[in-house]
Amino acid sequence: MYHSTTQTFAPLASTVRIIPQSPVILGNQPIESLQQSAMPQQHPYIDNQSGLRENEKLHQIRVQAARIQKLEERISLLLEENQKQESVVNFKQQESVQWQENYNSLRDDFLKKSNQMNQLEEEIDQILKKQSKLVDDIEKNEQDIRNLHNEIYAKNEDIHYWKDRSNQALSAQAKIAELEKQIDILTKENSKLNKLLMQSNDYTQ
Repeated sequence: MYHSTTQTFAPLASTVRIIPQSPVILGNQPIESLQQSAMPQQHPYIDNQSGLRENEKLHQIRVQAARIQKLEERISLLLEENQKQESVVNFKQQESVQWQENYNSLRDDFLKKSNQMNQLEEEIDQILKKQSKLVDDIEKNEQDIRNLHNEIYAKNEDIHYWKDRSNQALSAQAKIAELEKQIDILTKENSKLNKLLMQSNDYTQ
């Protein structure tokens, strides 16, 4: 908006020329010199009327010149204000561009960190799944260990049982050997006794 205002007033300021209030220029000569050069050629009455008209024209020209000067001053102030506004707008635009760049940078950082967070969450999910599987494996291994302990306990019970049976068997074998030895002794004594009896019978006959 301010740029279009500069384009509107700049041509006007370049075409308007400040006309000083004294002397007032009409054409290429001051009005006073034109008025003086015209006075000797006219009748006094006509000259008086002409002078009044010239004074009125001079007054109108001065009024117009004053108005033009005020308009030029106003245009100059407007141009100056427009330049200030353009400077402010340019500064705001540069500031806006900088803010936009900062926003884009922060947005890119946020998106990057958001992607990193998503990756970390996926990794955490994978770790939790592995951890859950490890817990299940540990529980299964613990159950297997308890089963093995029970099996070992049962095997130990069997071992104690068979040790007792073995000890009992060894003890029985020892007794059997002792009894066999006694039987052998008794057999031999019985054989001797039989011989003695047979001899005794022979004598009695």
